[in-house]
Amino acid sequence: MKLSDLEAEFTRLGKSDPFWAVLSNPGTEGGKWDRAEFFRTGETDVQHTLAELAELGIDVARGSAMDFGCGVGRLTQPLAREFSEAVGVDIASSMIAIANDLSSDLPNCKFVVNTRDDLSQFPAASFDFIYSHIVFQHMEPRYSLAYMREFGRLLRDEGCTAFQVLVPDGTHRLLGWAKRWMPGMLGAIRRMRNHGAPIIELYGVTHGEVAEALAAGGIEIIATRDDPNGGRGTRGLVIYGRKRS
Repeated sequence: MKLSDLEAEFTRLGKSDPFWAVLSNPGTEGGKWDRAEFFRTGETDVQHTLAELAELGIDVARGSAMDFGCGVGRLTQPLAREFSEAVGVDIASSMIAIANDLSSDLPNCKFVVNTRDDLSQFPAASFDFIYSHIVFQHMEPRYSLAYMREFGRLLRDEGCTAFQVLVPDGTHRLLGWAKRWMPGMLGAIRRMRNHGAPIIELYGVTHGEVAEALAAGGIEIIATRDDPNGGRGTRGLVIYGRKRS
């Protein structure tokens, strides 16, 4: 799926069912998410991630944080309570509009649309922490790995990142190959079957590819943790990395 198609899909979902598009828990589709509970899940995720980093001996500077793929701000809001500034970045303008409305009481919370295949709108060394959860799994590897390389440019020395990816588990190799090398054809087939309804694709990247992309930006992987999110032929993994000084 091209980045422009991803933008179109999540823009549509942002207008029709934004909370479910961000966190697709069973029984929450069709506007059934309780808003307070939805944002509590973000608070839990952020606190768990920061606690994991503390257990790894990493004292994260609490200056500026980025929530990459922020959606409606589920994670950006709790980051704004932990950092001096939190910047949410998303490809869908419809999501950003909702995020701004829902975070009006947090003056240190900012939201930005980014439809490019890079993060060049942000200057180098802008952030102490970059966080992303259940976002990269929806991008073709050519895009997700490029953004990971950008993380190295954007992090300050000793800055940290934590993000979730899907890695192939060795099953359904044919499906993984088709998604990687024939995404356009596979997407066209799915759209015909779905009669034009929004499609949320899942893509995997290998641990080696992630390590190489991060190393290109000077980030060293310091730990990995299993993540319950996954899809057919993949398993979820959280990557913890630190920018070398």
